[in-house]
Amino acid sequence: MSNERRANERINAALPINYETIDTAEKHYGNTISKDISPGGIKILIDKFYPHKTKFLLRVQLGNNHKMIEGVTESVWSFNEPYSNRYHSGLRFIDMNKEYQNILKQFISIQTILV
Repeated sequence: MSNERRANERINAALPINYETIDTAEKHYGNTISKDISPGGIKILIDKFYPHKTKFLLRVQLGNNHKMIEGVTESVWSFNEPYSNRYHSGLRFIDMNKEYQNILKQFISIQTILV
């Protein structure tokens, strides 16, 4: 029996990401890559620890077709990558317009078929 709690299909994908923190005293900006993505969230590799519920504005480039989506996320979990100063962070999408949601779902659907 699986302990999987995700409601959405998640695919492995190394996608370029531009991020900025929002609703924080000090803004942080950066670039990174995703580890996986679903319509409900994304796992990223990041150089700084951000506490639970930190909000980010993410811009994600979906593959070679150069489609860019944007959405607000919230940190759900984070852990240090062993032997590294980087962190794996799970972010939940909390605000994304319908057009970007549809583009993301279509991208995931196509990637699932291609695998």
